[in-house]
Amino acid sequence: MAEEFDSGPKTQPMSARTSQKVPYIFLIMSFATLLAPFSLAKETDWQKVLAEGNHELAVGNTNHAVAIFSQKVKKYPSSAACHTALGRAYKRLGKIDEAKAEFKQATQLEPDFPDGFYELAVIEESDKHWADASAAFEKYLLLKPNISERQALSDRIKFCKDQLAAQ
Repeated sequence: MAEEFDSGPKTQPMSARTSQKVPYIFLIMSFATLLAPFSLAKETDWQKVLAEGNHELAVGNTNHAVAIFSQKVKKYPSSAACHTALGRAYKRLGKIDEAKAEFKQATQLEPDFPDGFYELAVIEESDKHWADASAAFEKYLLLKPNISERQALSDRIKFCKDQLAAQ
């Protein structure tokens, strides 16, 4: 009597319909993996991420705040919140060109982040770049329409436009 050799559990061949689905499932899973960092970025609590730097800025340790925010910008280079925080710290040190560069970077990275536009508008206004200031203030109001300072900002926009017309 010949011995039967057991090769393990018998599997059924994959049906044609199932085999057609496998590449699509793989494609969907691959796409989801690629998008994961972007969905996590939207869920980041920037108040917590920037808390230490904001504390240092509030107590007057501006150089230390710059160091902290610089590290955050390196870790999160596409975060408008990080660039805006670093810009605020530079502004406090009187490094206006560096601050302006950070605010511009913030508005380019996340065109729907209002604080970057506000900070950029303030600097543009102080530089007497009236058109750029009014455009940035207007974008800020568009992004944050329910702010309590709406009338004051509308007055600033009008002032900038009046200065531009007077030139």
